[in-house]
Amino acid sequence: MCAARFSGCLNGLSAEEAGPVMASRMMDWAEAGPRILHSLERGTVMTVFYQKKSQRPERRTFQIKQDTRQIVWSRNPDKVEGEIDMREIRELRLGKGSRDFERYPEEARKLDSAHCFIVLYGLEFRLRTLSVAAFSEEEVNMWVTGLNWLMIDTQRAPAPQQVDRWLRKQFEVMDRSHEGSITVKDVRLSCACKGIRVPTMRFPQRDKLPGQQAPSG
Repeated sequence: MCAARFSGCLNGLSAEEAGPVMASRMMDWAEAGPRILHSLERGTVMTVFYQKKSQRPERRTFQIKQDTRQIVWSRNPDKVEGEIDMREIRELRLGKGSRDFERYPEEARKLDSAHCFIVLYGLEFRLRTLSVAAFSEEEVNMWVTGLNWLMIDTQRAPAPQQVDRWLRKQFEVMDRSHEGSITVKDVRLSCACKGIRVPTMRFPQRDKLPGQQAPSG
């Protein structure tokens, strides 16, 4: 079932801006917003129905990353299995109306439609789908409300803020060891993957910071 447009205002947003979500499934943002964002950042466990038939439905932890504005999911906290950029989300749908659910009819039949929702996303004409099943209708309401607000807020963000989020995302991709730092080699490899040629450069030695020992040799 395709979710209807939200009739009302969400944190000052008009019904048209709020997009395709069902009014009865939305929570009042002014009252529940901070709690919703906190819960989504911590993450919830949901069952994901993959687009590939070779992958059976599995439970994953889904989270929101506010600094990069992404939905991420993983089996364990150390390794992200998938991610969606908020700017690529085009629509939220309630229920089990996707091919992902149809690929495994026996598993899908056991699920309550009120516990399921679909995220349509992508930059091409043919959109991709993320089909998930939560444990309760309240959890679906929380995700639909939070995602709808984040989608609009992300699109409304000024250009410098959007650039900052993009840079943070690129930094996290390059920071494979999760140490909070990257090397020149990491930057060169990242540029090479994007088809960007970076000339070999010599970097001058950095000035000694207060309290640092001068390098020996």
